[in-house]
Amino acid sequence: MATTIYFRSSTSGVYDQWSNGDTYANLAGSSVGWMWQPLSASRGAGNYVQTMTTVTGPTNGIETAQHWISPPLAAAVTISGSITFNLRSYELASGNNAAINCRVMRVKGVDSSRVEVHKTVRTTELGTSDATVNWSETPGAGTSFLRGDRILLIPFADDAGTMAAGTVYFGYDGATPGATGDSYVTFTETFSFDTTTPAGSTLYLTTTAAGINPGSATEYEAWTSRGSGVTTSTTNSVTGPTAPIQITNTGGGTTLEWYTKPLQSVTLAGAVLANVRADGIWAQAEPLVWVSICDSDGANPVAWGSGGRPTRITASETAWQFWVTGDEVAIANGNRLRIRVFIDDAYGPTIFSDMVGSYTVNVYYAGTSGGASGDTYLTLPVSVSEYVVAEPAPISVYFLGFA
Repeated sequence: MATTIYFRSSTSGVYDQWSNGDTYANLAGSSVGWMWQPLSASRGAGNYVQTMTTVTGPTNGIETAQHWISPPLAAAVTISGSITFNLRSYELASGNNAAINCRVMRVKGVDSSRVEVHKTVRTTELGTSDATVNWSETPGAGTSFLRGDRILLIPFADDAGTMAAGTVYFGYDGATPGATGDSYVTFTETFSFDTTTPAGSTLYLTTTAAGINPGSATEYEAWTSRGSGVTTSTTNSVTGPTAPIQITNTGGGTTLEWYTKPLQSVTLAGAVLANVRADGIWAQAEPLVWVSICDSDGANPVAWGSGGRPTRITASETAWQFWVTGDEVAIANGNRLRIRVFIDDAYGPTIFSDMVGSYTVNVYYAGTSGGASGDTYLTLPVSVSEYVVAEPAPISVYFLGFA
């Protein structure tokens, strides 16, 4: 059974909100940021238009500034069959010589990197009135998605002959089939998304020493009891675009990271809900969280999942919620989870900006009360418990006497 996903303009849950603050090389060869919009298994509730300013061709393609990203996949799937595109689009004037196309990409849960699945090659010129453009193409090779990965769709205008300067319009979030804004993509494969809020153990970021020292960071414990008092991490911003900046105890100080206690074996399957309390509006930054699995002494960390909130951190302390996702993985007895919090460029639907340097971002943690200052935590999709090495059974020794 095929799967259809629709281009939307609004979210229906935390799972719809995702970013990694990255820049990427667009079709024009420029390193740019992008604005996030959601994909959904259901149609929208309104009609919106995204414009693409065309240029004198030939071109490599002019992408929309907005990119549409799905919730995390609920199970692994390989995309290899025919993909049908149904996009509402038109050009400003006849002779703009523009065709509508779309890029299909895999966004890896483990590190948020992108893999192109297919870039369409349609060359038929658009009309000058809003209409449905429908066609199908098959990727040259299959692309395997893991649980926790996301699908990214990027519409773009390309040459229909030789492009001329003008405007291409792309409509989305339509509520009525075959009408304005009814843009969607249908895959041959059957798949679904994780949309259920995690309800396993909640790990609070505390100031309790983790009891291990695997590196140069200050290592604190993340566990199932809240902290002993609100603590502030202050991190200096830099002029972006930038790679993620791990938060520090003070501006320019030591980086912070959190470790769970050694865990009983468990299968980590599903999304993690991150709740990060932060402020720092002038830095124009967003929060990110990375989760890794490591040995009991903190060594040999293996990245599991990543995720961020696509909204600029505001002036007052606010709880920023988002999902961190990765593949289904078995955690062995004695392994720990390592949690790192970062700030990054604030690309998102309400702000389209690089980070601004010479400011600070504050992350508040180790709070004592839910929903209050310092209540920074991660809720897992599974329940976890501490792994305790069993004491060896006593050995009985008998002495035999001889007369």
